[in-house]
Amino acid sequence: MPTGKTLLRSSAFRLGLATAAMLCVAGFAVYHLAQAAPTLSTDKPDYSSGETVTITGGGFAHDTYYDIPVIRPDGSIVKGDGSLVPGWDSVQSNGSGAFTYSYRLDGIPGKYRARVYPWPWSGDLSENPLATVTFTDGNVKVFAAPDGVTFTLTETRFSATNCTGTASTDPPFGTKTGVDSQSGETMGVGDVQSVMLEAAATSDQGGHLSIGRALNCSLSSAPARSA
Repeated sequence: MPTGKTLLRSSAFRLGLATAAMLCVAGFAVYHLAQAAPTLSTDKPDYSSGETVTITGGGFAHDTYYDIPVIRPDGSIVKGDGSLVPGWDSVQSNGSGAFTYSYRLDGIPGKYRARVYPWPWSGDLSENPLATVTFTDGNVKVFAAPDGVTFTLTETRFSATNCTGTASTDPPFGTKTGVDSQSGETMGVGDVQSVMLEAAATSDQGGHLSIGRALNCSLSSAPARSA
């Protein structure tokens, strides 16, 4: 009957719409789960004083402003042009959600932390950043050799140049485990400071450390080698 055919077509059409809607919603949900978090990276992990750090962001919202403070080893935050003016800079992402930011180091050695916050940022470091990356302005570098050797290192910073004065093992100093031949351990001390580096006489693998228990007490360091 014509009426029956009409009802059958109508039911099939409605079922087709319902199925398409379900597929559309499922595809939309999978798309959002697959989105990567924003990332922040530097062109090198370690720099010399006075160098310019190139910081690259990716995966952010496109054509959007962000604040990018860089926390120095002493906890202060200054603009990235080398002027030492307190504060931070803003960057704008491009149509792909990426940006590049230049930060000029000014002679304070140690570990730096770059963060990205939505613009405008309040200045509250307790807020969770969208992305973060660390790098060092390190003038003391310690490595193990050969490959596969690791050891535990204790770093003590002193306020005078001959390992005297006020001693501190506060971060980024202190005891570090698993110092190896690849990443090693990088730290920074100022022109009127010194650092004492101490390790056991043997590596984690039982080999002899040729530089002994008292590694160094100066602004430079020697590699730890295992016999």
